Amino acid sequence: MSYKCNIPRQRHTPYKPLLDTLNMNSLATRRNIIDLKFLYKVVNGIINSNELLNFLNFYVPQCQTRSTYTFYTQLHRTNYLVNAPINRMMKLTNDTQVDLFNFYSIESFYNYIHNYYL
Repeated sequence: MSYKCNIPRQRHTPYKPLLDTLNMNSLATRRNIIDLKFLYKVVNGIINSNELLNFLNFYVPQCQTRSTYTFYTQLHRTNYLVNAPINRMMKLTNDTQVDLFNFYSIESFYNYIHNYYL
């Protein structure tokens, strides 16, 4: 990016100043935002896919608890399964403690997510 935009930058230096100059987010932040948006669309029926819904493990407590988890995440032995897209999205939703069912519109959810990460 620095080469393409003609911004001088030394090798092996942090890219945070470059992101600030270009008004961009890090790749991890962009991935998290996109994952949460996609999961919101699947759960709320904007993306109609029964196959994807079957992969989601909704957390349904047997008694009333203070737990705010939306999904039950299983323990995996390999990083491959831990970082699989569906597992990553469920873990991210639990970590951010966002309620996917509590927003009246997709725009309000997008605003909430962008304010959370920015």
